[in-house]
Amino acid sequence: MKMNKLNVILILLCLSWTFSALAKETKNQTPEMMLEGIDAKKAVALANDWHWTQKEIQTYITTREVAFKFPSGKLIQIPLPKNEVMVSIAPYINYTHT
Repeated sequence: MKMNKLNVILILLCLSWTFSALAKETKNQTPEMMLEGIDAKKAVALANDWHWTQKEIQTYITTREVAFKFPSGKLIQIPLPKNEVMVSIAPYINYTHT
């Protein structure tokens, strides 16, 4: 029984160390670095998040790509899959977009 508890404690310590190392790694990444090698679905999720948290970065989706325009003028485009379509629905109460 002691061996099992010890194993669980060691596993939890290793996991916490791993997650804290990953958290530090992503904190040190610039937004441009976060876009390297990601697919379109992750790019859309980032665009939705950055709409509220990184307001200086313009994000938009076309029929072919997810685009990120940075204050420096740099434009990063993540291509959408050719066999998928993005549909955007804007809520309507008094107006459709802010």
